Amino acid sequence: MTTRLLARRPLLHRAMAATLAALLLCGTLVPAAFGVSAVTGMSAAKRPTCAAGKTLARQKKRVRVTKRVRVHGKMKRKRVWVKKLVWVCVPVTGAATGKDAQAPTAPGGLQAAPGNAQVALVWNPATDNVGVTGYKVYRDGQLIATPTAALQTDTGLTNGHAYSYAVAAVDAAGNVSTSATVSATPKSSRDVTAPGAPPAFTATPGDRQVALSWGAANDDVGVVYYELRRDGAAIAFQEGRTFTDTSLANGTTYAYTVLAIDAAGNTSPVSSTTATPADTIAPSVPGGLAATPGNAQVSLTWTASTDNVAVSGYRVYRGGVLIASPTTPYYSDTGVTNSVTYSYTVVAVDSSSNASAATAPVSATPTTPAGGDTQAPTVPTGLVGTPGTGQASLAWTASTDNVGVTGYKVYRGGVLVGSPAGPSFVETGLTNGVAYSYTVAAVDASGNTSAQTAAVSVTPSDTQAPSIPTGITLTKNAQQHSITVAWNASTDNVAVVKYRLYRNGTLVSQPTTTSYNDLDLANGKTYSYTVAAVDAAGNASAQAPAVSTYVS
Repeated sequence: MTTRLLARRPLLHRAMAATLAALLLCGTLVPAAFGVSAVTGMSAAKRPTCAAGKTLARQKKRVRVTKRVRVHGKMKRKRVWVKKLVWVCVPVTGAATGKDAQAPTAPGGLQAAPGNAQVALVWNPATDNVGVTGYKVYRDGQLIATPTAALQTDTGLTNGHAYSYAVAAVDAAGNVSTSATVSATPKSSRDVTAPGAPPAFTATPGDRQVALSWGAANDDVGVVYYELRRDGAAIAFQEGRTFTDTSLANGTTYAYTVLAIDAAGNTSPVSSTTATPADTIAPSVPGGLAATPGNAQVSLTWTASTDNVAVSGYRVYRGGVLIASPTTPYYSDTGVTNSVTYSYTVVAVDSSSNASAATAPVSATPTTPAGGDTQAPTVPTGLVGTPGTGQASLAWTASTDNVGVTGYKVYRGGVLVGSPAGPSFVETGLTNGVAYSYTVAAVDASGNTSAQTAAVSVTPSDTQAPSIPTGITLTKNAQQHSITVAWNASTDNVAVVKYRLYRNGTLVSQPTTTSYNDLDLANGKTYSYTVAAVDAAGNASAQAPAVSTYVS
């Protein structure tokens, strides 16, 4: 009947055909004769059987179907591509079941801040595919809170008892993340326990310095820095446990103490030790030892030694026996026997009695001149003059002679002012700022005298530095954020005109008095001060041993 109705009414036929085609394409109407459900649009026979862990789900797929279409006024069947809902097997997930099965991420950065009978917990918020609704906080395995924010304060605890905490994130579906853990021990709001005394405090003396070291002090919270004192004056505030105290005086015994300080300002008992710096470095070996024989004498000369402090003199040995201790690099050994060969060595010595190794030995044989000596020594060479404070220091290269040089004659302005045995001379009592002219001649045992050297001019000047300032004290002025630095006055051969004040190694002022107020200092820093004295000639003393303080 339906076919006859469509045949009689072409327009109705076209409308119904279009409607049927649309219903077929969307899968909401399928002929019952094809055995397909009108509700699902899917054949029960085409539903696959899913393995364990998978379930059926509907998905749109592109498939080929047979469709009736009009071609040149006639209805024909044609295969076309359409999108249809088909049954497929998919893994069982929230998406497949319609339920959220994904847990949040674990809370990150969990930290515990212990306080007085309480512990404050804070952490980074967790993330979730849907949304985190809250957290579960456990203490020693027991749930104690379910906050919605990423923080929780646990109160009513026992000070000194250690607690273990765990925090997990929860979403709306009840999924729970893995836990983040942390431990904390609540304590009194004020730390009143002092650190223990620093152990193993040792002082190792060196040349004008002392190396100090100590072990870590124990504290219930933690040591923040150490205070080190020399003879009662603070010289360092630092976190480290080693310190080298420099610019000290050799031979002086220094007393040191160190104590530990924690963040609450509690100070430990002091640890004490003493040390006496000493010069243990020997001078260099004298160089170029030469022996010139003469009539019943041997003249020795050598190159001056050097030392980390200063060479104080020399020791001259003949045949291994000490015969002289000159302070200058020459010596004339008289009263020896002609025609006898003598062997000599020389050693340099400093003020701490450190002695250098001996020179290689040199030998000489004094002789009696035949028929009388009439030959003069050679003219001294290389004459140089060095000005000092009210003095002039002269040095030259030793002369030679056919028999032996016995000494020299030093002239100032043509007037004989000295007759040294060796090639150097110091004239004192001169006036600073006045130029003096010097010449030198050599003399032998027969009185033969060489010609004089060319003149050199020397103008004495003040080269002596003031004494090192002593007794530095530091007074903190809390309201002004300043430190008053004071010290004892230095002395000088002429006069001290000013001082140089250094803070942490940097020159900050040049006061003319013995105190200075250092202003506008920052809190939470250690400041170290030292002072040097200066005279009118610009001579500066060595810096005094540094003294430090901590500004809190």
